[in-house]
Amino acid sequence: MSRSIEEAAPSSRRPLKWFTLIALATALIGSGCATPIGVRYVEPRIAYHSFTANVLSADKPSSFSSRELINLNLYQRFEEDPQKALAEMHSGLAPKGDEDRVFALAELSFV
Repeated sequence: MSRSIEEAAPSSRRPLKWFTLIALATALIGSGCATPIGVRYVEPRIAYHSFTANVLSADKPSSFSSRELINLNLYQRFEEDPQKALAEMHSGLAPKGDEDRVFALAELSFV
């Protein structure tokens, strides 16, 4: 009779193993679906101002012009010496197809 109890013991642990495995998989998948990004409420006036900010309204380049400086690896140089950065930006201007750079040069020339 003790033999049948010993044989039954390993099979009774199988459901516990499966339950633990399923619980662990669910926890891992559930934590992977959580977003690390949060949302904060901002007044519409402040949000509009930050989206439309440019050199004339905020005394700093717009996000578009900043991104153009970063793409050309001139952002840090522009912070240190705007004239040299703009001269380098202008020297690399193509005859056609550089509308983004022309826009950034026009905006940044007000600094």
